[in-house]
Amino acid sequence: MALEELHIHHFRNIASQRLVFSPGLNIVFGVNGSGKTSLLEAIYYLSTGRSFRTAKHNRVVQEGNDRLTLFGRVVETSGQHRLGIERVIGGQEATLHKNGLKLRSVAEFARLMPVSVIEPGTFDLVSGGPGYRRRFLDWLVFHVEHDYGRRWKACQRAIRQRNHLLRHGILSDQELGPWTQQVAVLGEEITQSREKGFELFRQELDQMLLNAGADWAQGLKVEFARGWDASRGLEATLRANPQSEQRAGFTLYGPNRADIRIRCGNLPAGEVLSRGQQRSLVILMKLAQMRVLREQCGIRGLCLLDDINAELDASNQQLLAGELLALDCQLFVTSITSPGHEGPWSDVSPGDYRMFHVEHGQFSEQ
Repeated sequence: MALEELHIHHFRNIASQRLVFSPGLNIVFGVNGSGKTSLLEAIYYLSTGRSFRTAKHNRVVQEGNDRLTLFGRVVETSGQHRLGIERVIGGQEATLHKNGLKLRSVAEFARLMPVSVIEPGTFDLVSGGPGYRRRFLDWLVFHVEHDYGRRWKACQRAIRQRNHLLRHGILSDQELGPWTQQVAVLGEEITQSREKGFELFRQELDQMLLNAGADWAQGLKVEFARGWDASRGLEATLRANPQSEQRAGFTLYGPNRADIRIRCGNLPAGEVLSRGQQRSLVILMKLAQMRVLREQCGIRGLCLLDDINAELDASNQQLLAGELLALDCQLFVTSITSPGHEGPWSDVSPGDYRMFHVEHGQFSEQ
């Protein structure tokens, strides 16, 4: 799968642009604020209907305009399809199209072009809160199991309804009970899917740590925590703790509390590993995630690398580049300066990549 062509209109500082990409490596360079990250953000937005930089859709519409539009042509072994998305300021939902036909579901749209992002914020995966790691695992499971997105969305809706009742002190079984049961049933299903996806991921990560010969990984434990005591069913757990949940004002147990626990001995890895070691681990985790898609599901996705040279030393840059090239995924890499003859991408043949310079939202192929 590869994004062959992209049309951008009124996205961030990009007024109007048509770009044709290499199915392999694409390098984009320019000074800070020129539009490098905006291009990656537009690709991600075309895939998911949202930004990886902000939750506010209006922020990505170019100043002075009331809407943005993105069109892309995606090529895969079975053929090609055209994707389109339009977002109007103040509108509740984006308008989504595939091959000229309107789609209702963002989840259906997102599955068409799997995109993984590695940017400076990604390196909080180890030391950040559990929400980072839940989203990391859910991205993988979403692309492995086609019905996962629908079930997780329904479960989140039930949790919000249950939280509303808890905050207002409504604990009667007649009103709270149906939502508790719905959270329990969906939560058990979601957790089974997460456990299967995590096991595939863990196997790949273990192999990559072994291949990397990472001495700092000795004693490293990466485990899935479901969000409640595994020896007890979720419904029984929820029904046993309504008063404590009422005091907290939200659901204390369930898939909304799941985590990937990363520990060195008995301590969180974020308290033991150096910043450089944490970055190395995050790279291996992202690579293992993409390898599961490639090896287990036959999915060749896209990977966006946003200005990570400043975050990684030379050895980690080389590790990341080598593994991504071996996965044969389409790559989009940004840099402040034009890549020289040395560096992690120097072995790529001239015919296998395209390079673009960007200035004030205008791109020119080099």
